[in-house]
Amino acid sequence: RNAKYLVVVRIGDASKFPIDDYYSNEKYKRLEPVTFQDWRECFVSVVAHELRHIYQFVKNKPHSEVDASRYGFKKLQEWRAIACPTQHK
Repeated sequence: RNAKYLVVVRIGDASKFPIDDYYSNEKYKRLEPVTFQDWRECFVSVVAHELRHIYQFVKNKPHSEVDASRYGFKKLQEWRAIACPTQHK
């Protein structure tokens, strides 16, 4: 009730992973292709993507799916470096 911004994220069952990111692989071909290895990676990227939309709104920036997807990918790379540094360089 008192939330100023509300984001609801549904990721899906763990058995669905690995899965390709729709935005980077299908909708916006100019983005680097991304495959989420598990639900955690997807969660990090999707939440960062949606938070970027809130940032765009608050700062009166243009609404951009490409910008939000790039931001989500950046945060996913940071997550991968922390969660499994030997696998993702």
